[in-house]
Amino acid sequence: MAVNADVMTFPLFINGKWEQSGNQEFFDVLNPANGEVAARVAKGTKEDVDKAVSAAREAYDHSDWKMMMPKERSNVLHSLARQIIANAEELAYLESISSGGTIRRIGSNDILQMADLFQTLANFVLQYPFSETLPSPSFPGPAHNFIWREPIGVCAAITPWNMPMLIACWKIAPALAMGNTVVIKPASYTPLSTLKLAEILSAELPDGVLNVVTGSGSEVGEALVSHPRVDKIAFTGSTEVGRKIMALAAGTIKHTTLELGGKSPNIILEDADLDIAIPGSLFGVFLHSGQLCESGTRLFVPDHLHDIIVEKLVQLSSKLKPGNPLDSRTDMGPVISKKQKESILAYIEEGKREGARLVCGGKEWSVPGCKADTSLNRPSLRMLPTI
Repeated sequence: MAVNADVMTFPLFINGKWEQSGNQEFFDVLNPANGEVAARVAKGTKEDVDKAVSAAREAYDHSDWKMMMPKERSNVLHSLARQIIANAEELAYLESISSGGTIRRIGSNDILQMADLFQTLANFVLQYPFSETLPSPSFPGPAHNFIWREPIGVCAAITPWNMPMLIACWKIAPALAMGNTVVIKPASYTPLSTLKLAEILSAELPDGVLNVVTGSGSEVGEALVSHPRVDKIAFTGSTEVGRKIMALAAGTIKHTTLELGGKSPNIILEDADLDIAIPGSLFGVFLHSGQLCESGTRLFVPDHLHDIIVEKLVQLSSKLKPGNPLDSRTDMGPVISKKQKESILAYIEEGKREGARLVCGGKEWSVPGCKADTSLNRPSLRMLPTI
């Protein structure tokens, strides 16, 4: 990784090393907390995708990775977990400055979940039945029936911007545990932590097992999905893009896993302990500024408890502290982009037109002294907690 005087520069990560993109072009990654350029990242091409897939295919076909014994693979997975913890501070910082996620949440939640996932799978592979003998019928003659479970091959992962590193690990860790190789295309808003994560993990892996190609969805994403040497696609993102991926993957009949958008409700029942249920519901909706597909953005409650619950939610919301995500005291960082903020504000106005009553928040919030909010005349990307 090269570092310029003021701005970090990230190439692609292919075959165990940093690689410049074929077109030598870069795109800017902005820090949503201050509007400044956090890093410049290589803008990958179809040719770069082919290079990464070829590296992953070579590692799958000709290294000993897929044939590694479970005990040895378990040891590797434990080593990967240790590397994540050892590099937690840098990983959390890179994620925070690109996603706007609070350093407190990333360090105390995401990083620990990532390490725990690799440790869990390290134990799992020791018990997994890679082969299994089945009963054999006597007719029509002697037979040996069995199941032999083997890796799929080259897995492509396309990840979103809201929890980029954790969601990347949800795709990387199971793939590696089973002996597959991986090519990741992270969201262009938030590629920094995934690129660094790949470098860290690859120190424990054969070259080509883990690769990252950054760039646009229309070029890099589509090239990955339609590539004939990719065996599986795992995608997390919008339903609209998920439909396109399913259609593209059909051309080569790829295994496809899609985790798409949602509008999740929380439910508080009659017998609920409100001292637990109300703070839990608040956490469920405002974690990462409400930008998760499973955020509990609707709340169903008994009619006679409605006013009590709303009043308590407003009280608790007023205590949440929006601010600099690198400050450990901050509860809510900015939303990811101007487009996202405008979408939120539009939904609030639509709800009001349809008869909803706004009881708190509903507007952007500027940090006094933050030049992104004042002297640079950039719109704040911070939203007050809104109910």
